[in-house]
Amino acid sequence: SQRTLFVSEASRESFQRGYRPRGLPANWDVMHNGIDIANFVPGPMDPAVRAELGGAERPVVVLPAAFRDFKGIPVAIRAWPQVLARHPDAVLALVGGGESEPELRALVDGLGLADAVKFVGVRTDMPEVYRAADLVLLPSTHGENLPTVLIEASATGCAVAASRIGGIPDIVEEGVTGALFEPGDPGQLATTVTALLSDPDVRARYGAAAGERARREFSADAWLARLRALYGDVVGGPVR
Repeated sequence: SQRTLFVSEASRESFQRGYRPRGLPANWDVMHNGIDIANFVPGPMDPAVRAELGGAERPVVVLPAAFRDFKGIPVAIRAWPQVLARHPDAVLALVGGGESEPELRALVDGLGLADAVKFVGVRTDMPEVYRAADLVLLPSTHGENLPTVLIEASATGCAVAASRIGGIPDIVEEGVTGALFEPGDPGQLATTVTALLSDPDVRARYGAAAGERARREFSADAWLARLRALYGDVVGGPVR
């Protein structure tokens, strides 16, 4: 083949480990997917949305994910008492739903976190949700080729904290657009979240850089431009 493409560095590495351990051809490359982020732009916070997330006057960390095992939601819940030790009024807003909700609610109740961990359901206004968040958190424990929610959150100018796993480091440039922690580690998650909640200047810097990177690397327009350039390289001329 003249070109073989993977959507993330993680998917390329996984394919190599499974099928080509001696290495991949030089023309087997990574091209990140692009998504429509036209509605995911920085903007003012809607106080009503922030109140619905449980944080009218409290710091809000939004975890946007289906309630599935690989999303690591129990890790975040178990980490939350450590977050509360530094930020006693911090709210973890679980935005989503799924079959594991009863187990997650039982974990929250068992840890006495009903006032701090809010189940806010599936939302259809995610740009407003991201703008109302102080931080977006994705604590996935495995999988995650290229999670769309992190691209969308980044495009709105929101700082992100996420697991160092799968394609997440392709989206979150550590120390530039967000912070990464080891998957499955409540202590590291708590340390990362508390540090970011304590430093609004760093969050603002990450958010601004994240918005620029999302448009440069992950917008549908940027993806189409790269795809045209690749086809032009393959066929030996510009593609219209």
